[in-house]
Amino acid sequence: MQAKRTRKTQQLVVATAMAFSLALGGVGPSVIGSAHAAALAQPSASGNGGNGGAGGAGGSSVNGRAGNGGTGGAGGSSVTGQAGNGGTGGMGGSTVNGQAGNGGTGGMGGSTVHGQAGNGGTGGRGGNSTGSGNAGNGGTGGMGGTSTGSGHAGNGGTGGQGGTSTGSGNAGNGGTGGAGGTSTGTGNAGNGGAGGTGGTSTGSGNAGNGGTGGKGGTSTGTGNAGNGGTGGTGGASTGSGNAGNGGTGGAGGNATGTGNAGNGGTGGTGGASTGTGNAGNGGNGGTGGSASGTGNGGNGGTGGSGGNGTRPGGLGQCGGNGGNGGAGGSASGTGNGGNGGAGGNGGDCTIIVNNTTQVTNVSWTMPTPIFASAPVYVDVPVVSVQTVQAPPIVTCALPFGTLYGHPVDPKLQPVIVDGVTVDYLPLCQTYTYEPFLDCATAYYYYADQNLFYCVVPA
Repeated sequence: MQAKRTRKTQQLVVATAMAFSLALGGVGPSVIGSAHAAALAQPSASGNGGNGGAGGAGGSSVNGRAGNGGTGGAGGSSVTGQAGNGGTGGMGGSTVNGQAGNGGTGGMGGSTVHGQAGNGGTGGRGGNSTGSGNAGNGGTGGMGGTSTGSGHAGNGGTGGQGGTSTGSGNAGNGGTGGAGGTSTGTGNAGNGGAGGTGGTSTGSGNAGNGGTGGKGGTSTGTGNAGNGGTGGTGGASTGSGNAGNGGTGGAGGNATGTGNAGNGGTGGTGGASTGTGNAGNGGNGGTGGSASGTGNGGNGGTGGSGGNGTRPGGLGQCGGNGGNGGAGGSASGTGNGGNGGAGGNGGDCTIIVNNTTQVTNVSWTMPTPIFASAPVYVDVPVVSVQTVQAPPIVTCALPFGTLYGHPVDPKLQPVIVDGVTVDYLPLCQTYTYEPFLDCATAYYYYADQNLFYCVVPA
């Protein structure tokens, strides 16, 4: 009797559990054997799939539109190893009036067969806007590397932060993080480089974008592959011209032996633009050297900075681009490969007047002349004193010195650079002596040339 009551109780419990499970939409784990339930819970054979990255937080706003948080990256796939997790989405930027930048998307986690795959890089934070312009978006995180052996693949690089806009122009976007390297042996592959930060815009021009981080190197032996270089920072724009973009970080070198491969060089900084001309872009970082022996490969050189653009009225680029960094040397024996040289900086925008580099910005103002009742430069040595019927007329040397004489509206001449009129400069007559009696307008002394300049009237 006791056995029958126990059997009935068990049947009632099972029936109740099945009814509860069916009410939830089907036969649940409560009526399935524990081994079968464990098998259903696994997303891969015996490895772990990567987790998806968290989404970034949205930014704050007073009046304008705040940036959206970035999307989290997808988790990687796995056969028997540990797949990489997706990167976290970047935080959206904050704003007062303008459009703040969106947070960057997190990078996708790497896939694996046996080893540990790299995690996806974090998305960059969106830039802030305190004016009416649009701030830059955060860069996308780099994808984690793939591992097909027992080594660890490299993590994806972090996306660069978007630039800040305090005027009406658009700030630069953050650079994309570099992808992590691949590992097919027992060594660790290199991490992807971080994306460069976008430049700042305080005027009406566009600031430069941050450079992309370099890809991490591949490891097929026991040595460590080189990390990808960091992307260069975009230049700042305070005028109406476009600032230069940051250079791309160099790729890390490959390691096929026991030595360590060289890291990729950092991308150069983009040039600043304070006028209407475009500044130069930063140079790319050099590739890290490969290591196939026991020695270490050389690091890639840093890219040169872009030149600054300050000329007003110009069209097209003014400052020169920075040079690319040299590649690191390879190491195939026991010695170390040499490091790549740094790229040269781009030249600034300058205007040459009278065969002399006199100004870096041709904008000028003429001071108010001071009346003089007698010669002023009595201590200036006179090269020759002679009457010249027609003293040469040239553009006035800048900057102006102290003017002596009478107020005057100068005669102007256009200054043409690369076929474009960039400004108008005043004309002067030159004297080798103080023209106290010969200059009817106003004059000044230019010490670099040991000449006196008399302003030509309009």
